[in-house]
Amino acid sequence: MVDLNKVLDYSLIGQTPAITADAQEKIDAHIIVDHNDWGKSFSTDFIKEVRVFYTRKQARRCAFCRSTINYDGYAENVEHLTARKHKPNWMFVLHNLTVCCTGCNSSKGTKNMLRNGINTYGHIPANCPTGEFEYLCFNPHVDKWRDHFEIEDGFILKARGNTKGPFTYKTLNMKRYNIILDYIDQLQFRLKNDSYKILNKRIRKEKNPDILTALKAALDTIEQTI
Repeated sequence: MVDLNKVLDYSLIGQTPAITADAQEKIDAHIIVDHNDWGKSFSTDFIKEVRVFYTRKQARRCAFCRSTINYDGYAENVEHLTARKHKPNWMFVLHNLTVCCTGCNSSKGTKNMLRNGINTYGHIPANCPTGEFEYLCFNPHVDKWRDHFEIEDGFILKARGNTKGPFTYKTLNMKRYNIILDYIDQLQFRLKNDSYKILNKRIRKEKNPDILTALKAALDTIEQTI
């Protein structure tokens, strides 16, 4: 079986897009910034370039849960690690941006991901922190995925203790059953019976009721396709 611990362990550390001059000039020319400006005509080229770059560097996977996303991030969410609602002037800071799946994006919402709280920092782009210890949540720009997460039983996502993993797992609701199914697809099992047996075994020993619910939902879906 393919080891997903290795497959999913890539990093965005040191990876930032080179925005074209035309796209950047449109951003720079917009002096007054409001959090609702995201997606307006002046920002569309910038957003597209960011989306394509990060999706490719993320191996076409969500920055957080590592489930599969669309080619070049088509229709996917460009995620703000610190929500634009709280820091509109950080809205176009490249290390505040990544691409993630709808499940992680909607679960995170506008929750604070900064360890010291939003009001600790200034508002200009230069105030957007770059240190790994500044964030409560896993940050793909500064953290290594394997330090915070691991895969058990071939395709079950688990947060590592005493890391950012547990906070991220809970905040982004990463117990979703579709993550399990996506990992199974990534493994490209030729026989779904293999995953069926592993899920059954895991269900018998799982104690967390929420994770148990997700496991059973994944099993139910597989049962209907075997």
